[in-house]
Amino acid sequence: MNAVVETEHQELYMSNEMFLALQALREDSEATRVFEELKRSSGTYSGWELARTLGANPEALEKTLGKLKEARVVDSNGQGLDGIYYLTDLAFQLRLIQAA
Repeated sequence: MNAVVETEHQELYMSNEMFLALQALREDSEATRVFEELKRSSGTYSGWELARTLGANPEALEKTLGKLKEARVVDSNGQGLDGIYYLTDLAFQLRLIQAA
């Protein structure tokens, strides 16, 4: 019985995680723009490359990337704009939802 409860809880958690990620994208047009660019590209960018590509203010982009990391849409191998940013598994699930 514990396995069933744990599985249901895990599914609920994933649904909540997905909801929070979608909400982050809907509430922030810059976050959506970053997400769309990462989807369009190979899925990885350094923060500085992303700033150049989008013509974004570096300080504002750093905050946006922080929000996307918090929402688990992107992750990186470093801090700030010096990191390489990439889409997470959750982001790939979001891509499928948006395509449907």
